[in-house]
Formats: sequence, C-alpha cells, structure tokens
Amino acid sequence: MNHPISAVFNPLSQISLISWGGKVFFCNNLQDHPTDSSPLPGSSSGMPALPRTALAFLLTLVWMLGWTVEARTQGLARDKAALVALYNATDGPNWTNNTNWLSDKPLSEWYGVTVISGRVSQLRLRNNQLTGSIPAELGDMDSLDWLDLAFNQLTGSIPAELGDFSNIFYLELDHNQLTGSIPVELGNLNILRGL
Repeated sequence: MNHPISAVFNPLSQISLISWGGKVFFCNNLQDHPTDSSPLPGSSSGMPALPRTALAFLLTLVWMLGWTVEARTQGLARDKAALVALYNATDGPNWTNNTNWLSDKPLSEWYGVTVISGRVSQLRLRNNQLTGSIPAELGDMDSLDWLDLAFNQLTGSIPAELGDFSNIFYLELDHNQLTGSIPVELGNLNILRGL
C-alpha cells in the first residue's frame, strides 16, 4: 500500500514534521550522527530508512518547492485580479473578442493572454474595442513582459503603476485617446525595448 509522505521543514529550528501513513514523526535535522540510517520511529509499517542528512535535504527541497508553488499561486491570483479589473474598466462585454474572459477556464485560454511558468507573461488586446481607462491594477502583473493595448479607444491617463513592471520589454499603448503626460515612473522600465 502506498502512503503519501508530507513534510514540514522549519529551517530556523532545524526541526521537521513528517506525516506518513497516518502517523506523524518529529525529526531533528542536526543529529549527532548525521549518517545514521536507522529507520524512523514507526517504520515497521514500511517507511524506508534514509540517512538523516538525505532526509534533511529532501525536507528542505519539499519546503522550497512548496514555497515556490505558493508564490506562483499568489502571483497568478494577482494577475487574474488585474485582468478582471481591466475587463471591468474597459467594457469587456463589448470587446471584439472576449473569449473565456471571466470564465473558470485557465487564464492561458482567455483571449490575448499568454501564461508561461504559471504567470501571465503577455497581454495582447490590440484593436479589440477596449473603451474606458487603463486600471492601475495592471501594474500588479509583475511577470508581464509584453503589454499591447494599442489601437483601442482607451481614455484617461497612463497609470503611474505601469512603471512597476520589472520584466516588461514592450509596452504598446499607441492609437488610443489617452491624455496627460507620460508618467515619470515609466523611466524605471530598464529593459523596455519598445514604447
């Protein structure tokens, strides 16, 4: 019978909590005998014996991967919130193409959205009948490397929050009815290649 193993590693206290086969084990990762490969308590149920250093490494890896997945999940939630704000601010129901927007489909299936490594990397809605103003929430999409909202009917000013993009190569807002000056914050876009 296969039992899922879950683990929590606290790098500050060097204590690990391991759940396996319905049992919970505590493990001190700084054992006096780091190569001790004796089975953990309760291993009579078949839990493989691992050297303590290997176990500590595996627990560290599980902890790091869990943190990375959580960070991506939170980032994707911010991306989705920004996309919903854009849809609502720019009359999304009347866009030329709004396929899958606000649906339960993955963001990668929303028209004009490209997702890479679990984050929105490109938003291309050129010539799509967007009307209204650009919401400041778009600046929360910190993995965005291409934003194309050109050839629409966008009004108002360019939000200063677009200067928060750290990965953006192309920012295309031309052929709209935008007013006001270009925010000085856009000067922070160090890797911008096209505006």
